[in-house]
Amino acid sequence: MATSTLGRPPGVARSGGSRSYRKRRRLWPVVLIGVLLLALAGTAVWLVGFSSVLGTDRVEVRGAEAVAARDVERTAAVPLGLPLARQDIDAIAARVADLTPVESVEVTRQYPDTVLIVIKERAAVIGVADGGGYLLLDRHGVPYRTVQKLPPGVLLAEFNAGNTPLAEQLGVVAAALPGELTQQLDRLSATSESSIELELKNGDRVIWGTADESALKAAVLLDLMKQKAKVYNVSAPRHPATR
Repeated sequence: MATSTLGRPPGVARSGGSRSYRKRRRLWPVVLIGVLLLALAGTAVWLVGFSSVLGTDRVEVRGAEAVAARDVERTAAVPLGLPLARQDIDAIAARVADLTPVESVEVTRQYPDTVLIVIKERAAVIGVADGGGYLLLDRHGVPYRTVQKLPPGVLLAEFNAGNTPLAEQLGVVAAALPGELTQQLDRLSATSESSIELELKNGDRVIWGTADESALKAAVLLDLMKQKAKVYNVSAPRHPATR
């Protein structure tokens, strides 16, 4: 009598189990590598952000001359010991920027342990008599330092230093003057933003007007000074005049 057997042929189940086992064996290294990578990432985060291994040990200041480096450090108030990655460099830069002699500042993390502060100090272009010395102002008309003697290349200016808009205008004019012209000038003066004048060392006078187009006015004046005159008017630089 013929008989039949229902179900899987012998060996089929064993073959499927073998394939499943081999597949699991192939997955184990991948899982293990993933776990190791996660562990390494966690360790790295802890080392950089929370441990003292990469903590802030020192502050370095560069570019400080008119302002003492120790004053920059004190103002920066960098929390030593804090992990370098957690230093708020924007807040540090904002505090240093409040120092009057500082025109700009850049703060960076220098691994493994240093906060680097690089400042650019203001450069004087004009000076106003102030008691027994001179108050220096930069190209933006910002007063930032008092000295006993005007530094070379800094022009004497006669105006109300408390007039901020006028100080800004005179800063623009002084910054636009080439060295060839600055060497021949004795002083700048103004009573308003539209009445800026320059006085040459030989006593000749320059009517400058406003600070608009100062670079053009300087170029026109140098050419105009080839003529003998007592007064040079470059307030309208495209239509200069002498008398």
